[in-house]
Amino acid sequence: MDFLNNFDLKNIFNEYKDMLFKSKKYWLIYLVLIFVLGLSTINKKNFIHPQFVILTFILVAILGIFCIVFYFLHDSDEELYKVGFVIILCFGIVCALIVPICDVSDETEHFTRAEITSRGILIPHWTGEDLGVSGLFNRTGGQTYSTERNDGAGFYTINSTKFFSKNLKIEE
Repeated sequence: MDFLNNFDLKNIFNEYKDMLFKSKKYWLIYLVLIFVLGLSTINKKNFIHPQFVILTFILVAILGIFCIVFYFLHDSDEELYKVGFVIILCFGIVCALIVPICDVSDETEHFTRAEITSRGILIPHWTGEDLGVSGLFNRTGGQTYSTERNDGAGFYTINSTKFFSKNLKIEE
């Protein structure tokens, strides 16, 4: 209970506020950087529904500025692990929430692998070599995949592969 009596929220808030102004140069550089990187990801969907992009930019900006201020307040070798933990936690959660499910080309394979591991199978058996294929979809060139699924390839014991493969919309 003595800890709560010594806990001065107003003093901590003032420390963060003072450090926010002292580290202005660094978080302004950070804001310019994420703005430029945000411009590099503009596509047609961003113009149709810009709310998500704006909300994401604001969230990443606030978390980034908080991490920069937190770093300057805990700038010592003894507290470096705290800074690393806070930065990884903040941006790990943001990355986990921003990327939509099944929006990346190999997402169904990640879901399948998670289901396999949850069933206790640590080293799964991939079938498909007998068909002459190495994946659920064939590469057509570069990073693009064909829309034709290789039936008979994959992990036969997994229900999520069937579910996500049926419901996955492949945009051309």
